[in-house]
Amino acid sequence: MNFEVRDNLGDYKGTVHPYKINFMFTTWVKPSTEIPRISRFNFYPFSEISTLSNVDDAFFDIIGEIVAMSQITHKDCFGQQSKLLDIQLRDLSGTLMDYTLWENHAEDVHSYVTKKPAGPIILLGSLMRTTKFNGKKLNLITHL
Repeated sequence: MNFEVRDNLGDYKGTVHPYKINFMFTTWVKPSTEIPRISRFNFYPFSEISTLSNVDDAFFDIIGEIVAMSQITHKDCFGQQSKLLDIQLRDLSGTLMDYTLWENHAEDVHSYVTKKPAGPIILLGSLMRTTKFNGKKLNLITHL
């Protein structure tokens, strides 16, 4: 057997699906000669993310217009200073959701938004995860 299907438990889930595929130690993987015609992204509507339970540390792809942004703040996280930027995004259905960007993501987005003269700014977040910090649910962008 090359793989096994197991319950999707533990930290940093790649999906909210109840099952996952685990490769065995002896599994061999090789490049495909064909590229399948599937989307790289699996976008979740904001309303669906906010209603899901038990999704801490699961990854999502999101897309939305930046409609509000704070200044970069500095927080003490486990003895180290971290840069955070709170933004608010609106998806196509008009649902608003608050997100917190950390470190380089915070600096990059803040710099881009403050230098952009006019027009909407769309943020696409790949592998975004929802987690808790100091007891508050935060949506953390891990890749942009």
